[in-house]
Amino acid sequence: MHTFKQSEFGYRKIPRQSRSQKTVEYILIAAEALVREHGSSDISTNKIAEKAGVNINSVYQYFSSKEAIFVALYARTEANASKEIREATLNLIELPISEMIPRVIDAALSVFQKYQVVLVDLVDMRPELSRYRGSMMIDNLVFEGSQSYIWRHIRQEHEKDLAKIFYVMQSTIFSAFRNYIVDEPERDTISRAEFIEELSRMMVYYANNFMD
Repeated sequence: MHTFKQSEFGYRKIPRQSRSQKTVEYILIAAEALVREHGSSDISTNKIAEKAGVNINSVYQYFSSKEAIFVALYARTEANASKEIREATLNLIELPISEMIPRVIDAALSVFQKYQVVLVDLVDMRPELSRYRGSMMIDNLVFEGSQSYIWRHIRQEHEKDLAKIFYVMQSTIFSAFRNYIVDEPERDTISRAEFIEELSRMMVYYANNFMD
């Protein structure tokens, strides 16, 4: 079960007891299911309560609106996704960047596909959710190893450009993720393995322009 923290947005009241945490978990699970089935615009707090099997008063005890539920759902999903990415990439930091980046991209893409409903679909429907990213943002976790590697090997004249380099790599990869997941290209266009290989080749080539 997700650990609820005061720092997470969306909650009117933080559930502290096991029973109340289960109630909130049911609410978030129901909201995610409804987004998957109907999109975000055709959802109300009453529908979420009905789907969750809880009284509407229980919903309003913890959330002021459906928008607050979406924020909490996003925060919960991002926390889970970040944990999974960190665990999957923890031992890759010492690999050469040509080996590290494909494995990091593969792991991150798997997580994004697993949590597509919230990290891609819901954010497309509610762009304001991207403002509520936590202190351990997914993009920072994905690039934790590669940033460390580039920092150790970057040529001195490019040290001032590190923030720009990381921004370009992050933006390119996550835009590519979104397009690949949303478009669902046919296998004869590009397979998953080919997508990872081509995206990794681009990123390794780009990064090597700035390193010894």
